[in-house]
Amino acid sequence: MATHPPIGTYVERLVQVGRVFELYPDRVVVSAKWWWGRPYQTTVPLASLSPDCVYQLIRYRLFKHGILALAIGVALAVLCGRSDGTLLHQAALVGGWGIAVAGLAISALTYQRVVFARFPRRAGGSGLDIAQSGPDRQRFEEFVKLVQRQIRKQTRG
Repeated sequence: MATHPPIGTYVERLVQVGRVFELYPDRVVVSAKWWWGRPYQTTVPLASLSPDCVYQLIRYRLFKHGILALAIGVALAVLCGRSDGTLLHQAALVGGWGIAVAGLAISALTYQRVVFARFPRRAGGSGLDIAQSGPDRQRFEEFVKLVQRQIRKQTRG
């Protein structure tokens, strides 16, 4: 079977993952690389998707974890800062501030909300989601409309 070049591509970058979407006449191939290095690839048949996408404004899940780490780190640092100053307490004080700074960094990186276009499966459940983030963010609407057109072509044919 001859492989055709993609009709369109879209590159997305989120804090925890980078994804490349390749749109073909009958499918979308999604290649992902997680920040810890695990690659992933999946193929979504266009005929399985509804062309009626839903736009959602979503904050990263890591934001809550960053806030929690910030709170725990500050609490640990404050509690250890009021103690007798032993080496263990000083280490816990430094560790507490380290945790707090890490939590603050995670929260700052994930504070911004991201727009997602979500294409549900015709049979129900999630199908394909595309984020307006990364180097191709200016082409987000254009790519979403291209995917919608291809889904409509697949369901008519």
